[in-house]
Parts: sequence; structure tokens; C-alpha cells
Amino acid sequence: MPDSLPEIRRTQPVTPEMAEFDQLYRQAFAQEKIKQSERFDELAKVLFAIELATLAAYFTLLPFLLEKQRDSLNGWVMIVMAVCWFFAFIATLIAFFPRKYHVMETVARRKTDSQPDLNRLTIEEFYEVSTHYKRNRLLFAIVLFLIALLAMPFSFLKLY
Repeated sequence: MPDSLPEIRRTQPVTPEMAEFDQLYRQAFAQEKIKQSERFDELAKVLFAIELATLAAYFTLLPFLLEKQRDSLNGWVMIVMAVCWFFAFIATLIAFFPRKYHVMETVARRKTDSQPDLNRLTIEEFYEVSTHYKRNRLLFAIVLFLIALLAMPFSFLKLY
């Protein structure tokens, strides 16, 4: 029967080369926590650019579509679309410029598994809290932006 995951975790490196390889894995894992926050910053930049480009394309097409069918504009859908777009912009900006944290720069991690105190974060907790903060705002922005995108074609249909 193949080794299960808990058994693999309990095994010790057999050779010094394997111990060095395990240390490289640990370092890569620690660096991933740091890189996640940077990736969310990049996602915020891309999302903001897409939001602006889509909005510009919509308002560029608006006069041409209204020229053919003047009374086909659906006001309520446009209001929903505009509100969702606005709050998606705001959520993206908030994710890009997160709040300030009080970090204990000399403490890398707590000895216990207690909940982080936002007034006194360790370095590890800072990366975790900051990443969760950015992720939640960007998920909210993406959902709102998708609602706005889905509402876009319906803004030109008169629903009676």
C-alpha cells in the first residue's frame, strides 16, 4: 500500500542532500506567502485596467447604438450597471491601497496559534492578514464587475 500523506510528513530526511532539499521547500513555501500579496496587487492593476477599458468601450458604442434605436435604452438596468461598476472601481482601489497595519518588526511569528491582534501583528500575520484583505476586496470587485458586464447588453433592451 502506498505511503499516506501523514506518514510522509513524519519521515525524516535520510541524507544531508535530502535535508537541504527539504529546507529549499520550506523557503519556497515561506516565499509564496509573501508573493501572494504582490500577485493580488498585480491583479488589482489588471482588473482596474479592464474595468476602465470596458467602460470606455461601452460609452464609445453607446452613441452608435442609440442612433439606431433611440427609445430602446433601459434606465433601470443602466443604473444597476453604473452602480456595480462604481463599486467595483472603489473595491479595486481599496484593494490596491490597503490600510496600514501595526507590525512588530522584530517578531517573525507567534509561538501559539492564537488569533492575530490587528494592533500588534507579527511579520507572518501581516502577510496573511494583508493577503486576505486584498483577496476579499478583489473578489467583491470581480463579482460586481461581472454583474455590470452581464447587465450591459440588457441596457439596450426595453423590457415591457
